[in-house]
Amino acid sequence: MLTTLRDITQSVAMSSSLEEAMTSLVQRTKQAMMTQCCSVYLLQQQDLVLCATDGLAQEAIGRVKMPLSEGLVGLVAQREELVNLAKAHLHPRFKIFPEAAEEHFQAFLAAPIIYQKQILGVIVVQQNKARQFSEGEEAFLMTLAAQLAILIHSLQKKVSYQSNGNQPVIYEGISASRGIAIAHALVLGGDIPLEQPDKVCSDVAIEQKRLQQALQRCRDALNSLLQRFEREDDEVGHIMKALLALLDEQSLGGDYLAEVRAGWQAESAVSRVSLRYIVQFSAMDDPYLKERSRDVRELGQKVLRQLIEPDKLMLHPDEPVILVTREADTGLLAEFPRQKLAGVVTELGGVNSHAAIVARALGIPAIIGMEQIFSRPLDGQLMVINANRGQLLVAPEPSVIQEYRSLIASEKAQQQEFARELDKPAVTLDNKRIHLFINAGLLSGVENQFAEAAAGIGLYRSEIPFMLEHSFPSESAQVKIYCQVLKAASRRPVVMRTLDAGGDKALPYFPINEENPSLGWRGVRFSLDHPELFLIQLRAMMRASALEKTAVSILLPMVSCIDEITMAMAYFD
Repeated sequence: MLTTLRDITQSVAMSSSLEEAMTSLVQRTKQAMMTQCCSVYLLQQQDLVLCATDGLAQEAIGRVKMPLSEGLVGLVAQREELVNLAKAHLHPRFKIFPEAAEEHFQAFLAAPIIYQKQILGVIVVQQNKARQFSEGEEAFLMTLAAQLAILIHSLQKKVSYQSNGNQPVIYEGISASRGIAIAHALVLGGDIPLEQPDKVCSDVAIEQKRLQQALQRCRDALNSLLQRFEREDDEVGHIMKALLALLDEQSLGGDYLAEVRAGWQAESAVSRVSLRYIVQFSAMDDPYLKERSRDVRELGQKVLRQLIEPDKLMLHPDEPVILVTREADTGLLAEFPRQKLAGVVTELGGVNSHAAIVARALGIPAIIGMEQIFSRPLDGQLMVINANRGQLLVAPEPSVIQEYRSLIASEKAQQQEFARELDKPAVTLDNKRIHLFINAGLLSGVENQFAEAAAGIGLYRSEIPFMLEHSFPSESAQVKIYCQVLKAASRRPVVMRTLDAGGDKALPYFPINEENPSLGWRGVRFSLDHPELFLIQLRAMMRASALEKTAVSILLPMVSCIDEITMAMAYFD
């Protein structure tokens, strides 16, 4: 099976276009599974569209399309799970598409193609004879779909969308904060460059006073945001504290002043110090120290803005906008009027960058890693940000806009329905009580209105606070965080997962370099190899449980054998 899977995926990967890849996929899958039909449907503008088939009518390609709420293929995508039917035509969701000529097929097996929690499409195999596909065939198709997801996502990103007349341009990025919004673009390309000319000053005392006033205005702005976010989201407040610390005289603030005392103009001093540290940090091998160059750049631009444009008013657009920028400034996002910020798109940054965390805390749709976003003029353009799928549509047709308006209205109606039913117990028709729990990583995820109606926290991802620190958090710092989580849970059950670093959740101050960081040395194996860290975290969880008088269950992540559980349990004695 592994050889066959490898051959199919290599064939898809070597294709020069998405169309060629899908054609090769259905032909090879049909042959490998010895079925009479294989088809692939890809999600396009909220519809599943038949993109390739070997067994159905070829003229149906591109013509057969259905929303997720229709058909068996829609059912697979909607539920995000495999469907195996011996007699598909007897299922209530079965729908005939005359142009596909599939009436004679009875057996139906389909698997969703999912990339990073986003449904990309569905792969289907069918046979004339009514029979249930075997577990081996199910496993093969599910494994193939999982491997295809990465390849299809990569091919879709390579598709070139030409902008002619009213044709939309579609950009692909990485979702940092889910949501959908329609608004005009506001492009900010970093209007105050960090690179300022070297100018000597004629009066050191005056320049020193200007710089101190600019630093104080920065402190006031950050303190205001800190007070706000300490109430709303402790993790975002932590970011503001880190930026404030850089303004101290023992840090960058002192270096700025020293440069002024050496005879440089305030703007030149900030630029010289910032660029010097950026070069030093960028040259370092340690990922955490390398990342600090962004903090230095962000703070330098904040101070320069206070020096160059001290009286500039905060942006107050007439209507909500989608902010498009190379790299979002956390202060800008936090200060931007919430009702006027519909979404955020950045060329740089990561899903765990400070700006992404702020966007999630504010509930703003955000996409990062949008390559070549500045390759065409966007300012003022009407666009749709679909952060659920990591897509940005520029100048979409009216029909597409209407579809998205309907989708947004549907989501709002669904949210309102959820809100109305929050106080109702989750009970099945046969009177069985179902307990619904939430997953959380940020404190804001625990405190929203839906969390209030949950039966508890089914999974608290403890690695998120670790990712926001400059070093491993102390026991007292962890106790504080866990107490906040338990307090927000209001005595309801809480399951806390121990540190699961590695893969897509790297700790900037503790890089993990190995061939397979997603499945190898991570989770419980990392904790067992560092008992000094493991014990601190376990004690912090238990102390928080005692302080808040709330029972806590502890989950060990990425366990691969019984011995790991046995060794971990020894630390509880």
